[in-house]
Amino acid sequence: MQPPAFIRHLGHFTLAVSLLTACNANPPQTTASVPPSASPVMLPPSPAAKPTPVKPAAPLKPRSLRLQLKLSTAMAERFGLKQVDLSQCSQNLSNVQTVMTFPSELPTETQTALQAAGVTVRNESGQTILEFANTLEELTSEELGLEYTLNDLPTGSATAQTIFRDAANQELGYLDYEVTITETSATTVVMELRSTGEEASIDPCPRLEASLTGATLTGTGGDLSAAPAGTPTPTPSGTPTPTPSPSGAVILNPPVVESLSATTGHALDTITITGLNFTGASNVTFAGVSAYSFTVDSDTQITAQVPNAFTSGKVMVINSAGNSQSSETFTRIITSLTPRIIRVRAGVADGGDGSSWSAAYNRLELALYLAEPNDEIWVSSGRFVPTTPEIANRAATFQLRSNIPVYGGFNGTESTREERNPTLNRTILSGDISGNDNYSDADFSDVEENSYHVVTGASQTILDGVTIIGGNADGPAPYDRGGGIYNNGVSPTLNNVILNDHRALNMGAAMYNVNGAAPVLTSFQMENNASPNVGGAIYSHLGATPTLTNGLIRLNSAKFGGAMFQDSGTATLTNVQFMANTASTLGGGIFNRRQAPMTLTNVTFDNNRAVMGAGIYSFDNSPITINGATFTNNRADNGAGMYCYEQSSPHIRNAIFRSNHAKFNGGGMYVYKHSGATPPLENVVFALNTAREGAGLALRSGASPVITNSVFAQNTATAYGGGLFAYNRANAQLKYVTFFDNIAAGGPDIYAHSLTNLNISNAIIWADIGNAARATALLTSSLAISNSLVRNLGATNHSGSGNIESEPLFFNPGVI
Repeated sequence: MQPPAFIRHLGHFTLAVSLLTACNANPPQTTASVPPSASPVMLPPSPAAKPTPVKPAAPLKPRSLRLQLKLSTAMAERFGLKQVDLSQCSQNLSNVQTVMTFPSELPTETQTALQAAGVTVRNESGQTILEFANTLEELTSEELGLEYTLNDLPTGSATAQTIFRDAANQELGYLDYEVTITETSATTVVMELRSTGEEASIDPCPRLEASLTGATLTGTGGDLSAAPAGTPTPTPSGTPTPTPSPSGAVILNPPVVESLSATTGHALDTITITGLNFTGASNVTFAGVSAYSFTVDSDTQITAQVPNAFTSGKVMVINSAGNSQSSETFTRIITSLTPRIIRVRAGVADGGDGSSWSAAYNRLELALYLAEPNDEIWVSSGRFVPTTPEIANRAATFQLRSNIPVYGGFNGTESTREERNPTLNRTILSGDISGNDNYSDADFSDVEENSYHVVTGASQTILDGVTIIGGNADGPAPYDRGGGIYNNGVSPTLNNVILNDHRALNMGAAMYNVNGAAPVLTSFQMENNASPNVGGAIYSHLGATPTLTNGLIRLNSAKFGGAMFQDSGTATLTNVQFMANTASTLGGGIFNRRQAPMTLTNVTFDNNRAVMGAGIYSFDNSPITINGATFTNNRADNGAGMYCYEQSSPHIRNAIFRSNHAKFNGGGMYVYKHSGATPPLENVVFALNTAREGAGLALRSGASPVITNSVFAQNTATAYGGGLFAYNRANAQLKYVTFFDNIAAGGPDIYAHSLTNLNISNAIIWADIGNAARATALLTSSLAISNSLVRNLGATNHSGSGNIESEPLFFNPGVI
């Protein structure tokens, strides 16, 4: 779900707050002066430089709504080892925007008071819409948040959306929810957000999970998702629960770090931190990078694993009362300056270091985390998932890393990469967390727990010799796209990769490319992927430029672009086959739009299905350039082989349109609405196609190609234009063309109608039998035929000279 359009015009209601972080002792403070008339909004006191406990909330009057937001820095235990410190991203979460819609209009005095406080108030169709923005403050050292209250509201159910944006107005995500206001009581809505332990689109923020009390969560988007029912307040694994005081409050003292057991170490080495007041520690960081894992052994000792994403710095312990960092600097030891081969093997015991097949890692995600730039990862045959059934984190993914290539297809004995055989030794990267998928049936209930993205791409990296299966992107954005691989602004190289059996709720079931992503795929396969919306296999937009070579894209389905949907950007395809793909509306094989030029070389479209453009549907000034193509056995209502609409001029050389069927227009190809365009069609064969009109080629509304060295043979139209149907100013030029044995009730070879002028030269227009005119022009249309051989020339209403009527002496004309 996308935010409503009117969010772009939010008014600003800025709380008197300070934005503090755990690693900034003296942050700048920001205050806002609020007019005395702003009685409907209760502002919290401006915090001091150091976090202070939040004061008890004041009682609320009836018909009041208090909205509280808490953003916890603690980790959800179920996400395993990796920790994230929200203090790293608090500066980015600088803009929290809320829109509320109430079912009736507010009293005038309430509206005036809200407007004086900076809230935008709009009345539309008897409803009241409030729009305002806030800034997060630090409530405690491990919690960010805000609070505000609206009084004198109308009764009934109100809908609301709260959006999180960074300082550059980029959206992290949003929450949709519904609250109920009553005449006799007040309502408090508490939104609690927790990190999932994974990076979000706004670096270095994590993705977040939200739970609401006092309201019903109806939707999420971006890097926000609903917390699973019953999710406890997250605490680090092994952390003792602090003992409450008699009043119910938790009493913690700031931690004190005294010493480290080592000041150097490799990634994942365990070090001991000694000191005081470690009970209730919420995070351990190395130069601001969260420890890979940590446990609180006692109030005076913590053990932590060294993270990989830092080089050198202080170690800090954080709890809700404060933080403390070591006096010593910890330095991570780089394993080797010489590139290594890190081996991963299915089924081996845990504890290897990847240095040999006998000491291989058994988890690919761990090898990816620990590898250094220019290392190689070799993966044996077997099945690998990015999370375990016990953790079952659907957001977990195999995160590729720059300059760390991954090669599959090993049997676990090889000493060189050339010895591997990915065909015999299948390396399977699977989203099937539970291991229960049955991809051969039509029941998708067994994929409900599968990973949203099996693989997440990176630039300057290679993924080679693997099979990626079982992604199920059925969550809120961005988890509704890219079930197989998700590429956001990155350009991985994928060689010998199979992407099969993926699902996406919205777009790009096998592959999703966005923000200039430029993946390069060679020797690939995409089969049995599906989306109910767009891009059954591939979806690319916002300048994404995929390059596909030597591939098979088969049995994929979507509403638009059964196999591939290109939305802006460019795409280059060479030696790619589109077979048996289905779109319930447009573009069974390819759908491209929004000035998305494509270049296709030696491509095949066979047995695809759609309402329009079973092979290709192109529109909105998105030209297709083809050099070598075969369109066979495709079926659609219009443009069975190819449908070009709205200035999407086709530039085609060396193509065959054979045995395609359209219910209405353009069995082979349909070009519609191309004012002023004269695209070239050269060395093109239209044969054995069927349609009502224009069985071979249908031109309409200004579509005026230049057709040279081409053949129209044995096409059958039930109405007009067995070979060529031209209508409404479709002023085409035809040179060195042959029309042979086409069939139609009117104009078996050529039919021109409604202000259409065809200029034909050096052509053969012939049939072995029949005495009817082979070409017909009606309603102020004309045929200019010159220097051509025409059967029944006298029956054809044409102008021109130099024509003859004699047997062309075709050699073996029955074979097309």
